[in-house]
Amino acid sequence: MQELANNKNSAATMMSKPEEEYQLHQLARPVRVIFVRFFDIILASLIPLVLTLTMKYWDQARTIWAPILVIAVTFVLFFLYFVLIPYFWDGKTIGKFCFQIKLVTSEAKLKLAVIFTRELFITFLPWFVVLLTNLSLNLIFEVSLSDLFRATNKNPIALIIIRTITTIYFLWYLGLIFGLVLNPNHQILFDRHFHLFTVKKKPIPKKAPTITKELITRKTKHIHLQENQPGNISDEILKEIDEL
Repeated sequence: MQELANNKNSAATMMSKPEEEYQLHQLARPVRVIFVRFFDIILASLIPLVLTLTMKYWDQARTIWAPILVIAVTFVLFFLYFVLIPYFWDGKTIGKFCFQIKLVTSEAKLKLAVIFTRELFITFLPWFVVLLTNLSLNLIFEVSLSDLFRATNKNPIALIIIRTITTIYFLWYLGLIFGLVLNPNHQILFDRHFHLFTVKKKPIPKKAPTITKELITRKTKHIHLQENQPGNISDEILKEIDEL
């Protein structure tokens, strides 16, 4: 079980049921979380991006199978990178591993359905909207992302559409960034719903328990002599000595 600790900058994770197994992890800073996310997106998108931008060279006939191939490759790579790898690798991706952070949950273990639902809104849907728009305009108007900033516009309407979709794509991630920064636990909406936290990989070292010393009184038994203590004189005997 994993839950927030009293410290707003840390999260407590328990790997098993006994209370002494709780581990305290420092919450990852928003800057690191944001950088790692974009690092992962770039890394996972390299092959699909290359296939998309070079489609007019390896599919000069502009068949319907080329866009289907790109979409299939993108889905497989994204599902492998953002869903399966964190599920089997204790909430880490390649980017999270490099920067020593990981994803944890309030449940006993990260669930595959939870990871997929989270990435569906963060990664899959925004990317596929841009991808499908680009591929559709490529087939219909022969315009792609490579023509986005060219001075010579082949089709102004197509370029307006693709620029609008691309702008929405970046605004979507900008909203996620603001939500992450403004939340005290550095969570976006989906993380709060599924009780997910992005924390530093290494737990905070546990402090040794403080041992309180017991006050020694006349009634305290000696570890060896027990109650037969020659030097332990009662108050009554001391009073009799004073009266002599």
